[in-house]
Amino acid sequence: MGLGKQHARARLERVEALHAWQPTGTTIYVDDRVASTPTLPVIDAAAITAHAARLPATLQLTLCTPLRIKAQGTYLQSVDLFALVQSLCWRLTALSIFHSDHPWTGDHQALLDQARAIQVRSAQVQWWDWERTSTRHATPRTMKLGGIVGTVVLDAVTSDLRALLVMGTLTHIGKACVFGHGGYTVQPRANQKELL
Repeated sequence: MGLGKQHARARLERVEALHAWQPTGTTIYVDDRVASTPTLPVIDAAAITAHAARLPATLQLTLCTPLRIKAQGTYLQSVDLFALVQSLCWRLTALSIFHSDHPWTGDHQALLDQARAIQVRSAQVQWWDWERTSTRHATPRTMKLGGIVGTVVLDAVTSDLRALLVMGTLTHIGKACVFGHGGYTVQPRANQKELL
């Protein structure tokens, strides 16, 4: 066992439970020991709504890890906000069904209608190829898991959509999100940051 194709040896030095929208978190594991009774961060709907309310209507989405969303049978090569919101609604619904006592009750149709009305001011995205080697089979197989990365600026984002997009920063979206794909950040447009 090891990391990568060469099965490189590794040593786990530290594990932190990151706090949402913060660069640091609570230490869970360090110096070969589990921290005594770590207090893990809890993010609820109120915290998400409060964070989203502090964001302006013009947002910058930074696609940090490859975003893999299919629309009409092919992977998106550019940002399609309708497909992104649809994928996010599906993800939140699935997560709430399987991991919660309360299903997510977002109004899919209203959110999709709002997504159609949003203007993409600018998009600087590109396809980024990423390969993974699966060793689950007798013969290791290479899988291509590329997607789009980059930045997108959106105008006139409604408060409901801001909250939805903030939720997506916590869950990731699209195919291969369990591998870390579909990770993104939502923040004020670059020259608006100083206004917050």
